[in-house]
Amino acid sequence: MSQESNQIGKLDWITVGLYALFVLLGWMSIYSAVYNPEAPLGIFDEAFYTSNAGRQLIWIGTSLVLIMLIFALDFRFFESFAVFIYAAFMLALIAVPFLGVTINGSHSWFKLGGITIQPAEFSKTATALLLAKYLNDPQINLTKWMSQWRSALIIALPMLLIIGSNETGSALVFASFIILLYREGLPGEYPGLLIALIALFVSSLLLSPLTILICLLGMASLFVIILPIYQRRLPQTYVRIAGAIAIIMALSTIVDWVVNHVLKEHQRNRIKVLLDPSFDTRGLGYQVTQSKIAIGSGGFW
Repeated sequence: MSQESNQIGKLDWITVGLYALFVLLGWMSIYSAVYNPEAPLGIFDEAFYTSNAGRQLIWIGTSLVLIMLIFALDFRFFESFAVFIYAAFMLALIAVPFLGVTINGSHSWFKLGGITIQPAEFSKTATALLLAKYLNDPQINLTKWMSQWRSALIIALPMLLIIGSNETGSALVFASFIILLYREGLPGEYPGLLIALIALFVSSLLLSPLTILICLLGMASLFVIILPIYQRRLPQTYVRIAGAIAIIMALSTIVDWVVNHVLKEHQRNRIKVLLDPSFDTRGLGYQVTQSKIAIGSGGFW
């Protein structure tokens, strides 16, 4: 009993409160969207639980029960079974293209009776458990290549399987694990490289290759002027700058080719709407456009 009291005392109640607030606001948004003033339904009406708000309330209640069950378990349970949980969901990701069903154009769901489950969502938790178990080993040092590669493999496997199910958006969430790795000792060059690649991806979509080349040449010229003040081995530095420009231009060309020839139309449209919500104001950009109209008309308050 004292152990449970200690666990409760160690909880980050601010985070718990924020989580509860977001869950409540999300449910209220769904309820307001499906509310019919001509035929109002309360939470004690049986028909209420056939609506989206009712089903969401069921999931909230189920989640609370699961939270309490998980909290009651010894944390060593998850450490002991992390490998098996991870393996189970990797098998589920492998099986979903063959045994899954298509919902809203996404063939990444299992249907069990009246319940639909998306393994990609649960695989995020499974990956976090296994990664935590691996990093908990005192011998693991993320400044070493072997530890880096093993950590990357744990993250990359579900990413690739999810991408194979055409759920690129869900796969991108796994990139956030680099924050965890950085906090555990991963050199800062890796998050910096990821940020640089994201910036390159976005700039390749917004700017022409010629514009990117001009910007790179401008930065290179600045380096050529400044570097002689601080370095003596200039020839090698100039070669590296030239190599970096060549690599960036090659990657920029690859990004353009991937977006226009590899990604599917709905994926391209999502990227276009992300960069320019006015691209499809009646479709994918509808919510963003309407939000701007509402805020512009009435303000935030």
